[in-house]
Amino acid sequence: MTNDVSEYVKKCRSCQIQKHSNRHTKEPMVITSTASTAFERVSLDLMGPLDVDNFNSKYILTLQCDLTKYVEAYPLEKKDTVSVARSFVNNFILRYGIPREIITDQGTEFMSSAFIEICNLLHINKLHSTAYHHETLGGLENTHKVLGAYLRIQCDNNKTDWSSWLPFWCFSFNTTVHSETKYTPFELVFGKKCNLPSNIEKNSYVDPLYNSDSYPLELKYRLQRAQAEARNNLLLSKQLRKISFDKNVNSLKYNKGDLVLIKNQVGDKLDKIYLGPYRVIEDVSPNVKIVKDNKEYVIHKNNTKLFVD
Repeated sequence: MTNDVSEYVKKCRSCQIQKHSNRHTKEPMVITSTASTAFERVSLDLMGPLDVDNFNSKYILTLQCDLTKYVEAYPLEKKDTVSVARSFVNNFILRYGIPREIITDQGTEFMSSAFIEICNLLHINKLHSTAYHHETLGGLENTHKVLGAYLRIQCDNNKTDWSSWLPFWCFSFNTTVHSETKYTPFELVFGKKCNLPSNIEKNSYVDPLYNSDSYPLELKYRLQRAQAEARNNLLLSKQLRKISFDKNVNSLKYNKGDLVLIKNQVGDKLDKIYLGPYRVIEDVSPNVKIVKDNKEYVIHKNNTKLFVD
């Protein structure tokens, strides 16, 4: 009777959909490739909506270089495709050049045909995360936390001018040593430390080690050396994070035809915890390909669990 009761409870459709699972799927961390030069790969994301300030700004378009961690943040009045694309081109590309790759989430402003067409025109390889798997943009998501804390402190309940603080935050972030690269983002991009009072000592003038003819070679050497070392530091940091993350791995292998439930990411407290079940087409670890409403979707397996029929 114990086995019968256990099987009955395990197969209860309402329990599987409405209750949290005690044993969550946790796939091993996948170490993504790391860029070799500044602005080779750039992550893009949006913050907001925020309170509309005196400049009619409501959103923030944020960008971060994969290698140097250099950040830019641009206020936007609205987040439609044209506004996002125009800000990206005018503020970033026309100042720093065209990146080889950009990584975004699956927001409509990034997935629209117009934005994809711009990427094709500029020969940018556009990548995007799987649905509701923000770890793909983990570096930029963590930077958002720093930006949010900064704005809350600086604005101090005065939310009418938050957009005017963005350039100061970018400058502060880019001139601070990053915990993973061990360099300031500014130094990795421009080949020298930013001229700040903390970098200046009185009466400490020394003759440079290069003349006007050799300076371009000196600058190139310093940039290449710093970026290579920053890349090695990033790779080491990723390896250490993976070792820590994978200690509690609970990987799950799906077979073609299995039924799975998907976490409901947009509901409130009384909505279903899981949606589905949906039929598995293919296991493409760490993701799974399913059929939903006669369309194929790729979902990270950490957002799924097996449905017992």
